[in-house]
Amino acid sequence: MVEQSIRETCKIRKWDFWTTNVRSNHVHSVVSASCKPEHVRSALKANATRKLREAGCWLSSRTPWAERGSIKYLWTQEDLNEAIAYVEYDQGEPLP
Repeated sequence: MVEQSIRETCKIRKWDFWTTNVRSNHVHSVVSASCKPEHVRSALKANATRKLREAGCWLSSRTPWAERGSIKYLWTQEDLNEAIAYVEYDQGEPLP
């Protein structure tokens, strides 16, 4: 559900979605957008929270996310490739 909301947000906002890896306690995503990365992070969190609440998977009035989250600028194709590889292959075994 979280991955679906990330993909939907990118599609609606015309951002380039590269990859995501949703874990039990955090999410990594690689997205290209022509706006500040804080805006991207905020939109992804907000839409994922909305989807979780609509599905009854998050009942708390508090956010399920940490207050912030890391942001990295990817200036070169090599940076992008490394970020995609990190998200796809360096997060541990796939979740069931």
